Amino acid sequence: MHVAALTKHPNRKYGKADPTIVNPARLSARLANDVCMLCHQGGQTYVLQPGKTLLDFRPGTPLYQTLALFKVPLTIDQRAELNRLESLPPVRGSIVAPLWWKNLNLQMSRCFHDSNGELKCIGCHVIHHSPTQANKVEYYRERCFTCHNNENCKVALAERLRQNPPNNCVGCHMPKKPVAGIPHSDDTSHRIVRQVGQPYPDYAFNQPTADLPGLVCINREGEDANRAIPPLTKLRAYAEVSAKDPSLTRYYYELLDQLRTSMPDDPSVLAALGRKAITERDNAKAVEYLTRALQKGANFEATYIDFGEALANLGRIEDSARVLQQGVDTWPFSSDIQKALILRYVTLKQFQQADKALKRYVALFPEDTFMRGVMAKVEARNP
Repeated sequence: MHVAALTKHPNRKYGKADPTIVNPARLSARLANDVCMLCHQGGQTYVLQPGKTLLDFRPGTPLYQTLALFKVPLTIDQRAELNRLESLPPVRGSIVAPLWWKNLNLQMSRCFHDSNGELKCIGCHVIHHSPTQANKVEYYRERCFTCHNNENCKVALAERLRQNPPNNCVGCHMPKKPVAGIPHSDDTSHRIVRQVGQPYPDYAFNQPTADLPGLVCINREGEDANRAIPPLTKLRAYAEVSAKDPSLTRYYYELLDQLRTSMPDDPSVLAALGRKAITERDNAKAVEYLTRALQKGANFEATYIDFGEALANLGRIEDSARVLQQGVDTWPFSSDIQKALILRYVTLKQFQQADKALKRYVALFPEDTFMRGVMAKVEARNP
């Protein structure tokens, strides 16, 4: 809105704050934190709401109305393991990894709960006036002292002053840990614990609701908490999470069977039915579903990959290559579609086209050492 307003009126001068830019300080805690959550919260998956793109999110509106964030809930049986991992560096793929994100960590803190959810990210972080390396300990200590003071700490002040750096609230209560799977990177825990290794609170183990078995929607809050999650949103969430957690597959197929009847022409449903038909080895039915899916607008990356696979399974290699080329035109930065297309060209013995596609692939994805090795072998045979 800001760019559009100035483009339309380039000589306009504002006598006060630009009304086209949302100031999070004037928003409720939930809406202000949603602005941060867009980038600083994770989970097992995030799903765009039907008809939405990331560009539809407008700061000041609930993030859930554009994007729904989901995680697999932690069970009470996992409590001991979770508490044990709390004192260790996070590991990619562990049960603690989805929790190691800013917003969800903050929401599991006593500070957040004692504020009745009114604690804002911007209460500590002033984006345009970040503290310097020299004064950040004092800066964040002052943020803590908006609610606490020196007398609240159980460690004697004299002992804290002997530490390096001295009287460092964040260093004790928001310790840094290595980022799971990213070397040489540390992240600050936003759970605000009393002491390192502190057990997780009961509310860390919120369980699924009846309308969302097996999953928890992290950001369905406020007035949205009592509204049904759109069926297509749930379908996409189950599809993505069940790929890593097969225990959720039954919920995915149950919902898909319902949508087959209630939304038979929806492109997402047709694409999902096409993939299901492939797993059932009914490739002719898969082609039928996926043809309709593309006609209805399901130009998703996965649709082209599945369509190409179903056609290839039927021996229709030329048709498969044609569909995958359409996929490359639509998703030029999809490594999976490009690799599938290269394979089809090789199967068709169209080596010139395969070589051209391979060179394009390596130029776009130079970190793929396997494909670079393939190209080196091809070039060695054809100097």
